[in-house]
Amino acid sequence: MLTLTDKVTGYYFTVEHTGEYDRDGKTLYRWEIGYVNVGGDFAPLAEATDLHIRRENDAEALSTLLDFFSAWCEALGYPGDSDNKDLFPEALKSIAESLGSDGVYMLKLEAFGELDN
Repeated sequence: MLTLTDKVTGYYFTVEHTGEYDRDGKTLYRWEIGYVNVGGDFAPLAEATDLHIRRENDAEALSTLLDFFSAWCEALGYPGDSDNKDLFPEALKSIAESLGSDGVYMLKLEAFGELDN
């Protein structure tokens, strides 16, 4: 399990290996996104078990989750249809609007250092 928490906003992103694999042999991860409440407890706004990663690697899974979330944030900012507008549930829209794709990129940069993408 790996969790990244934004110390400014209190939003968090968590990935956890489920111990299962899909039919292509990819590792299945559970993800959770929410906020840390005043008492320090995690308050999830959405979660799912639909993140497929080539190999068991929590850092790669978290990085991929952030990439998808960033794409979703960006898609929400444009009118019209986009496949990326269906990546996450409406319950996370306030986080997407607060962070934006640039904010998600900065979280990823802080967590993983220099990025190649």
